[in-house]
Amino acid sequence: SWRPTSVSRRLSSTAPPPLVYQVVPYLAASFEAAAIEPLVRRVRAACAAEDVAAVAVVGGVAANRHLRDEMARAGAADGFRAVFPPPGLCTDHAAMIAAAGARLLAGGVRDGLDLEAFSRVALDEVPWRRSGAAGGAP
Repeated sequence: SWRPTSVSRRLSSTAPPPLVYQVVPYLAASFEAAAIEPLVRRVRAACAAEDVAAVAVVGGVAANRHLRDEMARAGAADGFRAVFPPPGLCTDHAAMIAAAGARLLAGGVRDGLDLEAFSRVALDEVPWRRSGAAGGAP
């Protein structure tokens, strides 16, 4: 089903609506292909260079059917297994961070606004918290 997007809205302001309905699907497909091709290419190169047997594709992007198909096809051709969670579990990373925060909050962990952020830290590691600091260890 067709839904308005920022691209279609912009086109609507400069082109007649029938043209917008004709052009937007092609623009969307072109964007999707342009986004997916380099991802698959880089995964293929990394798997070959590092002798990787399996790749987990996660996050919101893992819900994309075209990405799933292309990654599975690449894996079958190159000898690695592409693994995907069920689409319903392919959530945005912000939602996963919020879920992690809710878990900490439920456990009584509190931090101030001066908390430093780290992008690659396991939930059970807390390098930003010093022993005895406000909030304590989780």
